[in-house]
Amino acid sequence: MKEQIRAPRLVVSVLVSILTLGGAWSLAFLPTAFAVSYPPPVMPAPVTPPVVAPVQVGTMSTALGLVLTGPSGNTLYTLSSDPNNGSICTGGCLGFWPPLLVPSGGTVSGPAGTGLTFGMFTRTDDMTIQATANSRPLYAFAKDTAPGQTNGEGIKAFGGVWHVAAALTSFLGSLPTVDLPGHSTVPGNGDINPYGVAVVPRSIGRLVKGDILVSNFNNKANLQGTGTTIVQLSPSGSRHLFASITPASVAGRCPGGVGLTTALVVLRSGWVIVGSLPTKDGSPATARAGCLIVLNANGHVVETLQGGPINGPWDMTALDSGSTARLFVTNVLNGTVKAKGSVVHGGTVVRIVLRTTGVSMPRMTSETVIGSRFGEKTDPAALVVGPTGLALGSDGTLYVADTVASRITAIPGAASRSSSAGIGSIVSHGAALNAPLGLTLAPNGNILTVNGGDGNIVETTRSGVQVATKTLDGTSGGGGLLFGLSVRPGGTAVYFVDDGTNTLALLH
Repeated sequence: MKEQIRAPRLVVSVLVSILTLGGAWSLAFLPTAFAVSYPPPVMPAPVTPPVVAPVQVGTMSTALGLVLTGPSGNTLYTLSSDPNNGSICTGGCLGFWPPLLVPSGGTVSGPAGTGLTFGMFTRTDDMTIQATANSRPLYAFAKDTAPGQTNGEGIKAFGGVWHVAAALTSFLGSLPTVDLPGHSTVPGNGDINPYGVAVVPRSIGRLVKGDILVSNFNNKANLQGTGTTIVQLSPSGSRHLFASITPASVAGRCPGGVGLTTALVVLRSGWVIVGSLPTKDGSPATARAGCLIVLNANGHVVETLQGGPINGPWDMTALDSGSTARLFVTNVLNGTVKAKGSVVHGGTVVRIVLRTTGVSMPRMTSETVIGSRFGEKTDPAALVVGPTGLALGSDGTLYVADTVASRITAIPGAASRSSSAGIGSIVSHGAALNAPLGLTLAPNGNILTVNGGDGNIVETTRSGVQVATKTLDGTSGGGGLLFGLSVRPGGTAVYFVDDGTNTLALLH
């Protein structure tokens, strides 16, 4: 055993001696066959991230207008209470309202020509990425099972109200909140069914700039065409009686008496003008021609405008230049009562020119029928259905809510034309328009209407595209509850009346 161990130890000793004498010299004389060379390092090939296709948002025309759609073609929605670039829809909410998600590294692509800006944000609950339109988070609705369905519109759930995502930039799209019910419009005498809405343009007499006047159509017994009061509400909701118009105050000067309608304007000169379409017992059979009642800034009747083409004044707007005012009035009783519920085409739009200078009463200088042949009929639930809301565009075009035909029409040159344009040209028909009543113009020039057939407000461009719809009153009695409306000064909200709750409410 000892002999076998000594040989390896000898080899090790020799190697150690060589290295001790000069390892470098020894290595220099190693045969070249022992030289070592190293290949250049191999660099890894660059990794190209996979291309992620953008999430494509589309559009589709639906009963609620042109809406945004997801990649599946189904309607997209927004939640009124969501913050910009943030979502309060979490947990169980997501089962009903799945968000439109964007893959990591992806983008959102929207249709051209909408005026919308498409983007995305990272959700804080699960760190997924959700698509937005104008910073509003986008969702689908689980109960929409096919393209074109809008079953989620107006649903109140998970902290807010769900609305279809309009496919074009809209005024309504900037107003997510509905204050409903709003402030009571019921005065001390119990009048109900608020109809007309007008914002006071300047303070004079008992009128306060920015306050809202509301006319009541029914008395406390809920008889249509018997309301006699105008209430004045501040933006904060405080209420007092502006005028109580007794039949005696217009006796002999307003055929049939007093039954205040949606026709209500407040002129800068302080005159308040309200329409009257009175009945004896709330029934269409007793409806009479009525008149326009002129009140001063303290709520006292000073005169009436009656006769001629004024026959059932139903709604009104004004072009107010200070010393002169042009009133545009729809009339709904031209053969309507006699037809006993059948549609007749006798509805008119009348332009009345008033001189309003000084402290004397306004003086009518002309009246001209500029629109005609609108459908109208009596209706037990609504008393009369006929041409209603009016608004004058900056180019002189008068827009009319043709209620019976569920459409908006346009009368050109309304301030100066000398003859009737008939119904004018049709701007938009059907779809989200469902017996439109009140009408006004949004700050962007689009037309706002509220429906008599449901609880919706609709925004329509002047070229006829219905760009947005919102539910103002989604109760089962939503049909026939919305009448007058007016844009709040500054263009940041819309006042509207709801005669189901007898309130003045706000969309903002």
